[in-house]
Amino acid sequence: MRTFRLLLLVLAALAALAVGALAAGCGGDADSTEEAFEQEVVAARDRTDSALAQITTPTSEDDLLVRIRLARDEVASASGELAVVEAPEDLRDEQRALAGALSALSTELDGTANTLETLGPGVAGVRTLDFETWDRVQRALETLREAGVEVEPLRRHGGEGGS
Repeated sequence: MRTFRLLLLVLAALAALAVGALAAGCGGDADSTEEAFEQEVVAARDRTDSALAQITTPTSEDDLLVRIRLARDEVASASGELAVVEAPEDLRDEQRALAGALSALSTELDGTANTLETLGPGVAGVRTLDFETWDRVQRALETLREAGVEVEPLRRHGGEGGS
């Protein structure tokens, strides 16, 4: 009898957990949508920041080009994933702005790699890369912060006065 009661309690607890999980996953809870969106924004920012940071430590000219192209791919992926995530209605314009800025940064990274490759030997002498679209990404992140999304700006990496 005791085993039967214990089994019933375990089954009831599992059923309650299952109902709670379904309610959390199916409900149109605005808070959960905002939290999930914020997590996606932070993930896109973190991936972009990490991709840009790894450009700063090349071991050769070829390695620099590889690192820029890897950054391009990572930023493009972050942009694409952010573009399709569900955003709260009042943050959809900001979502599009950040996804577009990240896409533009990815395109600029590609152009930079192509230009450096065309220039050929001597690329290793490059001390600083400046991406115009970096400011656009920063503005999009700032707008999201002003709207209440807790996301840090991108950090400066390498170059003059960088980290």
